[in-house]
Amino acid sequence: MIESPKFLHHEVAAGYPLAPATVVPRSDEVSAPPIQHLEEQEERRRRRRSRIRCLAIAATFAAVQTLIVVLLVFITRVAAPTADLADVVFTPGEGVRLTAQVRVRNANFGSFRFDDASVSVRPSGGGDDGAAAAQLVIPESRIGPRSTKKISVVVDLVSDPESDSDSGPGMASVRVEGKLEGKVEVMNMIKKKKTAELDCRVRVHLSTYVVRDLRCK
Repeated sequence: MIESPKFLHHEVAAGYPLAPATVVPRSDEVSAPPIQHLEEQEERRRRRRSRIRCLAIAATFAAVQTLIVVLLVFITRVAAPTADLADVVFTPGEGVRLTAQVRVRNANFGSFRFDDASVSVRPSGGGDDGAAAAQLVIPESRIGPRSTKKISVVVDLVSDPESDSDSGPGMASVRVEGKLEGKVEVMNMIKKKKTAELDCRVRVHLSTYVVRDLRCK
């Protein structure tokens, strides 16, 4: 007698139990780090960014401060203006007339204002006592920051230049000396007394009165 397939299936099922089914967890059940741990990491990152930002601000402030100090030292440094002669011309006549330009250079970042200045013009052989020296007056003036001012002057020599051994055969020298005393004013805060000294020697040919050499200290 043939057994029923249903009976055979029952025996197989009884002799060989089925394996338990694999349970797949839901996506919302996957283990995740605690919220507190994430907050601590975010706090550490925030603190690190804050420290970096503070260091950058401090470094920038120090650099700007150093630059300001250097600029202030450079700008407020005051030097004495300089003076020299240019375009010197001798014109003979009843006497000898000297025409020239006095150049006053102000290299400071502040203006230079000087009072009336007396300048002596002494030809060679005139002596050191100033008796034979002609005098001219440079009127008070103001020179702007880092600029040069040219002042035209004319003076008639008291005595004609004479040949001297220091200048060479047929040559004479004329000494032009003076002091321009005033003040340098920087940024309306710093005022310092300064003097521009004019000390020039002009060598001239006696027969033609052509300037051969001009040197200023």
